[in-house]
Amino acid sequence: AESHVAGHQVQRARPLPEDTEGAALGNGAAPAEASGATGAAPKVVYDQDGRTVLENAVKVSKAGKKAVAVNAASAYSVGGGVMSGGRHALEESCCITSTLLASLQKAQWDQMQSQEHAQGHYHDSEAFHAHVPVDGCIVSPFVEVFREGSNDGYGFLDAPVTLQGVCSVAMFNMNPRVSDSPLDAPRDFKTY
Repeated sequence: AESHVAGHQVQRARPLPEDTEGAALGNGAAPAEASGATGAAPKVVYDQDGRTVLENAVKVSKAGKKAVAVNAASAYSVGGGVMSGGRHALEESCCITSTLLASLQKAQWDQMQSQEHAQGHYHDSEAFHAHVPVDGCIVSPFVEVFREGSNDGYGFLDAPVTLQGVCSVAMFNMNPRVSDSPLDAPRDFKTY
């Protein structure tokens, strides 16, 4: 299999309807009529066996199914602490074991070249600039996973496994002890 660096696409979220008070969390499976598909809604399976999201996506891909993993990304530090030797949390592990980092770096570069960046749309502190939009995500198609996870010592896989993609979504920071990210969570719950 030939390796390649995955591209990326920044996606903006669509606004939620104003009346979301009665909303309930579901299993992620959209009704067929809402998705435009015919037949039964897709089945969502949750695996509680201690594997990371990326390891489960590899498992699903090896079983011959298409899989997309979700990366809980740092909005302000590409790849979390992977480039600075930071802790081996979820995003760092995703970047160490796959081609995801190159796609996130490309998204950051493209964002820095954008009109929005040129106009100075930064967080309150000039030291922090988000590369993942608050109202969107970074979609990295065809991410290759070539290593095992941290629990298995980051050993190399016998052959790389190509996922359909990874969707990187930034989480708000509400912890004042985190030094590489501003406190950026909205104070108003409805806005949050």
